[in-house]
Amino acid sequence: MIAVPPDRVFDVFNKRTYTVAQLRADLRRVKWKIGADVWLRRAVDRQTREAIMLAVSHAHDCRYCTFIHREWALRTGLPLSTISGIEAPADPQEKQTLGSPHDPQWLATTYAEALARADFGPVSPLLQTAVTVAFDSAHRRRIETIARIITILNRSTNTFDALLARLSHQPIDNSRLRDELAVSLFAWTVTFPMFVTTALIRRESLRHVLRRFRRS
Repeated sequence: MIAVPPDRVFDVFNKRTYTVAQLRADLRRVKWKIGADVWLRRAVDRQTREAIMLAVSHAHDCRYCTFIHREWALRTGLPLSTISGIEAPADPQEKQTLGSPHDPQWLATTYAEALARADFGPVSPLLQTAVTVAFDSAHRRRIETIARIITILNRSTNTFDALLARLSHQPIDNSRLRDELAVSLFAWTVTFPMFVTTALIRRESLRHVLRRFRRS
């Protein structure tokens, strides 16, 4: 593991998958009541919610969720410049220069991505201080809940990609077939309806949406 100074906003991050045990543990960690407040009662505005999910999906290198939430972010009216800023940097450190800590949406998105990259451990003290000043504890929990939920989908679909790699005779180190099969079933139970929803939102056929996904 490469040593990373503790004051960096983001830690070194590698594409992550799941075992069944890890998936179960992460499902238990989610505060589902807070999730209901976010999605059903709109406790977080849709643009910020989609920006968070896009940023975390991009950080996890999840091609499925990145595509879907890019589409949904555009639907909410999130500016293309904001979406490009979320997706563009190859170096996560560059993210710190793309927005303003005085912009609540940028701060929420940056915080959520930092949490995901730190596997929901401590983030930069400077970032933590800025978030604590800007948001009360209830809103910070909402941001974390969004990040945790999308992380579950990211790592689950990444595990499906591990299964595809195995089928191509390139198995992922420390990944087991039984985990890949079980987690992939969970992943597509959730992700396939999201592709269907994207097709309905865009008024396109599902086949066309999937074709665009493969080309993205």
